[in-house]
Amino acid sequence: MRRQGKLTPIELAQERTWTPGKGWTTSRKWHGTHAAITGLAATIQAEQGRHVSMTVSPVDAGAATLTVSYDDLQDGDEPEAESNGEPEAEQDTWTLQGNDYEKDIWSHPSIKDLATTAKDDYDWLRKNLPPIQKNGTWQDVLDVWSGFNFDDPDTTEEIFKMFRDGVEAYSVSQFVLRRNRTFKSAALGTLLVDDVGKQFTLADLKTWEDVPDELDFALPADGAWVKRTPTVNYSGTKITADVEYWHADSWHEILYPTV
Repeated sequence: MRRQGKLTPIELAQERTWTPGKGWTTSRKWHGTHAAITGLAATIQAEQGRHVSMTVSPVDAGAATLTVSYDDLQDGDEPEAESNGEPEAEQDTWTLQGNDYEKDIWSHPSIKDLATTAKDDYDWLRKNLPPIQKNGTWQDVLDVWSGFNFDDPDTTEEIFKMFRDGVEAYSVSQFVLRRNRTFKSAALGTLLVDDVGKQFTLADLKTWEDVPDELDFALPADGAWVKRTPTVNYSGTKITADVEYWHADSWHEILYPTV
C-alpha cells in the first residue's frame, strides 16, 4: 500500500506507563522509511504538537522509527470535567507539614494581652523603649522600677527585660497543608483559583476545597487556614498545580476575610 509515493509506516505495539505524580502515558511507535516517518511526525506535530512529545530515531538502510508519547491511555475515553468545572486529576495528593518561622516580638500574645489588660503599661513600653534602647539606660530604669505606677509591674518588667536582652523575635510552628494535582494538558475543564487570601475553617476546607475526611486525625480542629496563591507548571503533556493552606489560631479578619 502506498501513500503519496511513500510506504505507509507500520505501527508497532503500544506501551503504557504509570508514574506516580504524572499518571498514565502511552508510547506509540511507527517504523518505516525515513521520508515516510518524518512526514508522519510533521502531521502529528501540526495536529497534536501541544500535547505530545516525539522522537525520530534513524535506523540503517534509510529506515526510521517514530516514537510519540501521549499523556493518556489513548483508549478513546476522554474524561469529562468535574462537577465544579475543574479538570479531572490523574493524581491528587495531600501533604501536611510543619513550617517554623519568626515573628516580631511585639506580636507575641503576652505583649498583645498587655495592651488589653494593662494598656498604660503597654503604652509606656511603646513610648520609652526606643530612647532606652538608644541610650542603653536599662539598669538605670530597673534601679527605680518600683517607683513607676504600673498596673502589672511584674509582667511589664519581664517584657522590659526581654528587650534589654536583645529579644526581637520569637519562633512559631505552623501547620501547612499542601495539595498537589496532575492533569492532562488536554483535559476538559478550568482550574479554579478562587478565594486566595481568604481564611477557612476545617469544615470550610472540606466543603469548598475537597479536603478528605481521612486527614481528620492529623489536622487541628480549631483555628483557621488561609489559602495561598497556587503554583501551576506546564510541561507540554502534563499540568501540575500546587496550592497551600497556612494554619494559625486566628487571622485578622480585615487582612484575611472569611470565605
